[in-house]
Amino acid sequence: MRIKIPRCALLKISLIYALSGIVITLCLDQDRVLCHLQDPIKGITLVFSLVYYFFFCRKMMSLQRIFSSTTIIVGLFISVDYGLCDQFRCRGQEVSGHTTTMRGSWGVKAIWTFVYVGALAAFAMFFTLLEAHYTTEQQNMCQIMASQQNSFLYTVSRLVSSRDIRRRGSEEEGGRLLHVTDPDPTIKPKHIPKPPILETLFYIHLIAFFAILSMSWIDTLPGIGRGLSPAELFRVVEHGLTCHFKNSDNCSNISTRGWIFLIAYIIFSISVLNFLSISESAVFTVATATVSLPLSVIWWSIYKMDVHGRFITWSPGVTGELICALLGLPVVLLGLGLLVRSHFRDTQPCYLTMQPPDVQCESSQR
Repeated sequence: MRIKIPRCALLKISLIYALSGIVITLCLDQDRVLCHLQDPIKGITLVFSLVYYFFFCRKMMSLQRIFSSTTIIVGLFISVDYGLCDQFRCRGQEVSGHTTTMRGSWGVKAIWTFVYVGALAAFAMFFTLLEAHYTTEQQNMCQIMASQQNSFLYTVSRLVSSRDIRRRGSEEEGGRLLHVTDPDPTIKPKHIPKPPILETLFYIHLIAFFAILSMSWIDTLPGIGRGLSPAELFRVVEHGLTCHFKNSDNCSNISTRGWIFLIAYIIFSISVLNFLSISESAVFTVATATVSLPLSVIWWSIYKMDVHGRFITWSPGVTGELICALLGLPVVLLGLGLLVRSHFRDTQPCYLTMQPPDVQCESSQR
């Protein structure tokens, strides 16, 4: 197998992915981050993706895309606003006040919450770094050629929407012309190969697996991990692996839920990287994934996890979380629809034709 992404870049991407997974797991273990905050805070990943785009990406983002992404963020806030404030309900389960107070001081929980936000920022950086290797140069062609014309100042929206418009430069700049035309159907776009999806995912998870395995000793640290001894850690890991292949009373039905999660994770990983390769936008990819947040709120308002039977049961009910999710979901879908529309409009083949020097001279003398 030939890796299209450079080894150093692939190593950095994989380590960031592994680091975010390790820290997120530590934050969610033993409810170090309050249960009702765990899912709603995930929406901040889209905010980090936008921040990274403006700081690290060289492509221009149209005003329509910025407005669409902002609409999605507003919809996400509406969807999870009630859940952020209701500490006595988590994923369809009622949580007593005594349970929330006996799991650590508020100061420690606040620190773990900030660490959790930092881990989500690292997760957003993972997509931003991958975007750099799945973006073709044709996406930047319009921006680069337009930036070379110092006599013109174009807004992003006019650059992507104007057709058959001739703009004459000033006489001081030689009267250069920039002609934006419709794409010639006889000209075939150049195909630029991208890194293979499955091979890239394989190497990312292979490196991340060894990175996570090398950091398994963290569970021996008190406060950060569970404070287990090396022998206890070995028994816990061994017990967890064996529970994936047999269903005993002390395995909490891991053999069923674990394999379902594994299949869902594989499908998600392949789908999200394919989506990133097609859209060539980390912001678009993360925005599409965040639609699951209001959908999960609706799910846990209809179903409930049976703690004793360890199964999901039908338990519909009208709750504040459900009302907010139903109000926020249309806003999220509206923003996503606008983002899809602006994305396809911005990525249309853009041909910038410069007039020959003799034509430029004739134009400047008129």
